[in-house]
Amino acid sequence: MGRVQCDPVLKAACIGLMLTARVDELHKAGSIVHGATVTAVGASQRRCRINRCVAIQADSQGLGVVAQPSFCAPAGAWPPCRWSGRSVAPHIGHASLRPETDRAGRLNARRVGSVASRIYRQQTDGAPMGLRETVERIAAMSRPPANEEAAKIRVLVPILAELGWDVHDHRDTGEVLWEHPVGPGSGAGQKGRADIVLAKTGHGHRLLCLIEAKSPKEDLSKHVDQLMGYAFHEGVDICVLTNGLEWWLYLPREPGPAASRRLAELRLSSSSHQQVADDLEAYMGKANLYGGEAERRAKEALSKLREAERLKTEMPKVWRRMLDEPDQELVDLFARRVHERVRLRPSPEVVTAVLQGKSVDAVPATVPGDPPKGRHPRAQVPRQESPRRGAARTWRRPRAVVLWGNTTEVKSWVGVMVCVAGAVYQRHPHDFLERTKAMAGRKRPFASQDPADLLRAGRISSAEVWVETNLSADDTLKKCKKLLEVFGYSASDLEVLTKE
Repeated sequence: MGRVQCDPVLKAACIGLMLTARVDELHKAGSIVHGATVTAVGASQRRCRINRCVAIQADSQGLGVVAQPSFCAPAGAWPPCRWSGRSVAPHIGHASLRPETDRAGRLNARRVGSVASRIYRQQTDGAPMGLRETVERIAAMSRPPANEEAAKIRVLVPILAELGWDVHDHRDTGEVLWEHPVGPGSGAGQKGRADIVLAKTGHGHRLLCLIEAKSPKEDLSKHVDQLMGYAFHEGVDICVLTNGLEWWLYLPREPGPAASRRLAELRLSSSSHQQVADDLEAYMGKANLYGGEAERRAKEALSKLREAERLKTEMPKVWRRMLDEPDQELVDLFARRVHERVRLRPSPEVVTAVLQGKSVDAVPATVPGDPPKGRHPRAQVPRQESPRRGAARTWRRPRAVVLWGNTTEVKSWVGVMVCVAGAVYQRHPHDFLERTKAMAGRKRPFASQDPADLLRAGRISSAEVWVETNLSADDTLKKCKKLLEVFGYSASDLEVLTKE
């Protein structure tokens, strides 16, 4: 198909789908040129938004603009244009021209890919650089890509090549499809165009990944809905929105709003270059997309992100409930930490008030040291009439242990040791053995899961744990008090009631 001979004629470049005529300087349209036929179009039918063009022509050279003879630009001039092919196509009113404009768009897409791959060959001399090295080179660029087309040429093509994709095959059945028609479009018979689509070739040809490229100056969040619409309609596994330096990766078929379907956000300038390379390979590598591994990994990553987001939301709620209604375990833990720091044990009432953010002026600051009146006397060491140092003390037989307000009957000092150890174990079953290592003797531990480790083992009720009971009455009482202090309790919490 030849061009209509109008003088002058501005030839079409259309690389990057940009028209090569300055629309503001063209006169009002009087016709639409299709092949060698000029069809007059009235004002009421002229819906083209570039209403200063005199004609639009599509042929093997692309999409062109024809000027009136009164236009003074020299023939062959290529001034810049601020209108893209995407802006032109939806507003052309002449129905017979649409197949030609679609065909011209496909030619332009091939031309974009051809230019990009040729520049890539020149930059690398045909030798692969490695994905990490490519990411590092892009991140170190002194100036970011100036526009969308520069981002494709300087960033996307090198990365796709290192991911194993054939960026030099520009056929409609190739692996990398440029400006590929996708989506239902905005009007009858109309479709949008994805900047880049990665496809599986050969038998079972299908689209795998859709990529929308934007200028680094654009806000990516404004283009998410369009990307997700295209990707969902085409049924691709993964879709990507990028300006070259920032990459947003999505699973389009997952439920929920678009933000909840984003599995990764990669920044070449601030993220670890190795991590960026690993993520790009995992989700966009040719082998991983072909075998379905990319989608599996993406779903796993998205699941972990959603779990982390849920924890981020729920953990403050759980913590607030714990502070509003603190349980005994939290109260004991807080009191133990205070005791370890200042060697004072606050009362449960004080701990609860502090956790709830209430005033503590009206409650006692520490647990009283003396028992209330009316309680049984503690076991006391009788005065020794012998003046000799180290003389044996006389102890009465114990009959009960009072600990934290609970009274338990015992028959011997062995029973006292086992009773106190059992009470502490019930509150701290997970770290009992670890923390009682501080009470070990020179040769034997104080507590063990193997009774053979002990000289005289006493088993804690309902647990496979034994404690050393080969102790005198005096040593038993000392061990019990030390055990309480090791776990942050006060020795005054313990009372041993003896027979009269």
